[in-house]
Amino acid sequence: MTTPQKTPIRKVLVANRGEIACRVIKTCRAMGIRTVAVYSEADKQSLFVKQADEAIFIGPSPSSQSYLNIDNIISVAQKTNSDAIHPGYGFLSENPAFAKACENSSIVFIGPTSDTITQMGSKKEAKILLSKKEPTVPLVPGYNGEDQSVSRLISEAKRIGFPVVIKAAAGGGGKGMRVVREAASLKDSIDSAKTEAKNSFGSDEVILEKYFDSVRHVEIQILGDRYGNVVHCFERECSVQRRHQKVIEESPSVIVTPELRQRMGEAAVKIGKLIKYLSAGTVEFIVDPKTKNFYFLEVNTRLQVEHPVTEYVTGLDLVKAQIQVAMGFRLDEVGLKQDQLSLKGHAIECRLYAEDPLNNFFPCPGKILMWKQSSVPEVRFDSGVETGSEISIFYDPMISKIIAYGENRDIAINKMKKALQESVVLGLQTNKQFLIHILSHPLFVQGNFTTNFIQEQSKELIPEEEEGVDIPYTVAALLWDWNRRNDQRVFLKNLPSGWRNNKYKNPTQFFTNKSGSKKYLLEYEYIEKWKQTTHSFNIKTATEEFAVEILDYQPSHSTLLFSLNGISRRFHIIQQGDAFYIHADEKGEVVVVKFSPLKESSSESKSSGNQFISPMPSKILQVVVQSDSAVKTGELVLVMESMKMENKVYAQKDGKIEIFAKAGDLVQEGKLLFQIQ
Repeated sequence: MTTPQKTPIRKVLVANRGEIACRVIKTCRAMGIRTVAVYSEADKQSLFVKQADEAIFIGPSPSSQSYLNIDNIISVAQKTNSDAIHPGYGFLSENPAFAKACENSSIVFIGPTSDTITQMGSKKEAKILLSKKEPTVPLVPGYNGEDQSVSRLISEAKRIGFPVVIKAAAGGGGKGMRVVREAASLKDSIDSAKTEAKNSFGSDEVILEKYFDSVRHVEIQILGDRYGNVVHCFERECSVQRRHQKVIEESPSVIVTPELRQRMGEAAVKIGKLIKYLSAGTVEFIVDPKTKNFYFLEVNTRLQVEHPVTEYVTGLDLVKAQIQVAMGFRLDEVGLKQDQLSLKGHAIECRLYAEDPLNNFFPCPGKILMWKQSSVPEVRFDSGVETGSEISIFYDPMISKIIAYGENRDIAINKMKKALQESVVLGLQTNKQFLIHILSHPLFVQGNFTTNFIQEQSKELIPEEEEGVDIPYTVAALLWDWNRRNDQRVFLKNLPSGWRNNKYKNPTQFFTNKSGSKKYLLEYEYIEKWKQTTHSFNIKTATEEFAVEILDYQPSHSTLLFSLNGISRRFHIIQQGDAFYIHADEKGEVVVVKFSPLKESSSESKSSGNQFISPMPSKILQVVVQSDSAVKTGELVLVMESMKMENKVYAQKDGKIEIFAKAGDLVQEGKLLFQIQ
């Protein structure tokens, strides 16, 4: 067999940001390939910028002016003499115009051809192609027509039968997707889906599909070279989703038998060969868990967020494979023949986000005060952050992907829970406890779940937040503050802070929880011991008394170890003013605030039924009602967007409304948007 001619790749421009940019840079470094990062204003201090060999500024923070600017990125690639561009996922990774611009500029696009992206970029066209050219692949009943009028879409939805799902034809990731269960809500859902699709993908075209309530979402990883060879790298289970976005992924799938794996793998390879697929891609299916019938959903013509679980169970480096086939290697030249691939063990991935599960998973941007990864063996962190990083309003709020591997599923689950518990992220609200609740839920442990798992089990997975703070956290805040004051003293340094010659009254300190709704008074007495090497206290609350001893205090590492009635606990603590951000493995992150009863609290929430305050920096997409008009409870007032997610705000009472924002405004957290009299 003739050895194919190779295209040398010595320098790669990474046209992305965050963790996937770091991921690509890591593999390039291992292959001896230099890297170029491109970054926006918001990312100038980001980790991927520091890791790349070169970094070039490409524009303002909004992605439309930076990471989606094709001309700028091509220009930077040319100026830096980059041989190739890796698009990562998201942004321009599935944009055929970008792939074409690379081809026209003699720059290797590390991904499929522009023709393939065009073919598969439209869910509608993909299904039309398969129905004509590969009819053995089962398709979900739906509507893929040219007529995009609301009246036609309503008519087709009724023909298909409810429930139906509206999907953006040009994209994925849950953007532009709505599940509709009755005709009454169809028009509003179509309008909303079209708007979100337009904002996310530049096209408001949608398709309709029959929605199955109890299915599994299973995808097949494929790899193709430029000579028509395609292999599959087995399946990933992606059924644990919220807002139609994946939360936890794993491989292999609990419900996929060897026979089903072979059938699904063969179907995915047929599709890959039909479209002459090059590089890494994913063929997505839904599976009926009762009948084991599966139906084609779409082809993602890029590297998936969840690719690390496949890497763990196959031993592959999928980014390396992408680069090798982009260079012109045949799959069999790099050990990627189908009979050379096998599954071993089990891998699970969790997506750690800065978001609030109690507030409909609303994004929570801000500064990471402390980020410390767990050291559990065979647990991998794909992250683009470090202590001090900002989670920006302009991009996805992911902090890290965490991937755990074990010889079986039970071990992988236990490792993942341990890794989540030990990982420290202070300063931001996260979904970490939510992930732990999922991993601990009996149905998940049994593998008995569908894509409705989170929705159906939400009360157990997202329990109401406890208003109170456990006593060990308030004691930790007290001891941290005591140590800090003790370190800062100039006079009488030989005497411990809080020591009293005349024990008229022990010192006290008030603390509150984050919202200020609960207050705690701690009275503490320093206990002097002969030849003591540690600091000991008696600490009292209104109802309890504790013997406390500080065992280890490391301010440079933000750690505090103390015993409480003989039980040792280690905490990570960051203090900012009167606020203490505290982590302990058993409960996660808690905020405790030092409180003075002589001062009036100024931390009450300003949002109420009478007025609405922006909870975070956002963009106003639409103002539905006019200022000085009458509104009714439940009436839609405005639509706002933050971190690429669209959120609707409704009136909480009847009355006359006054609005203080307009469509297109970029508003900061705390901005009064409207009030109702």
